[in-house]
Amino acid sequence: TTQKTDSLAPRDYLPNPGKLSILVYFGDYQLTSTPIGKGFLEVRYPSKENYELFLKAEIIGWASIFVSKPLFYFSKGKINSEGLTPEFYRENTPRRGESYVEVNQSKTNLYFSSLNETKTFDGENLQDPLSLVFQLSWLSQKNLYIDYGKLSSFFVFNRKKIKEISLTSDLPEEIVLPGGLVVEAIKIKSTTIESRRPGVISFWLDPSDNYLPVRISYKDEKTNKSVDFLVIREEFSSLSIKEKNNIKFQKDS
Repeated sequence: TTQKTDSLAPRDYLPNPGKLSILVYFGDYQLTSTPIGKGFLEVRYPSKENYELFLKAEIIGWASIFVSKPLFYFSKGKINSEGLTPEFYRENTPRRGESYVEVNQSKTNLYFSSLNETKTFDGENLQDPLSLVFQLSWLSQKNLYIDYGKLSSFFVFNRKKIKEISLTSDLPEEIVLPGGLVVEAIKIKSTTIESRRPGVISFWLDPSDNYLPVRISYKDEKTNKSVDFLVIREEFSSLSIKEKNNIKFQKDS
């Protein structure tokens, strides 16, 4: 798709800043589902050229017997004509502890603290797990959609390696978020991601909110079980269902 030209800055194509609520579900999410976790995603723009993403989640209820400590993820970097360019990524999980990755774009290498090792990367579309989600928002808002039926490659690094994943656009889906807000979301999904637990990751983006990711799901192909993350803006939490959907209707009009 051809990029549209206008006077907007790259930052203007990203979802608005703020602290967003997160609910975690085990199994395919439905309105009647009970969450097993909760947390928040904070989106910050220290300047028009910089972003910071911070996610915290903790398991609640019966599942907290198995995971008693919260999980933390953090990404920061630049915003430019290519979208998000991560420079630093950190995660802290109960199982693996804290580790970080530093990206040196000028020297095209990444330092992995968990390995105490530097790896070279000279390709394009390099993202971490958090920045990838908002890069998809940026691409969608710029009308550089992930094409339906065609694969687009991204290179995603985590605490110890870089993995190529292929994404394609799926048919739009209507999602009813907790509280009753109806979102007509575009859906982007991956081909099978090979790992110890191979699976497929899917993203649902809300066009009425600068393509904010409102749902992220990972389905394990061996067990056919999934973990879903739902993202909800705080300003909707005190509104009635009717008021929420009126706002949605007005944005679409």
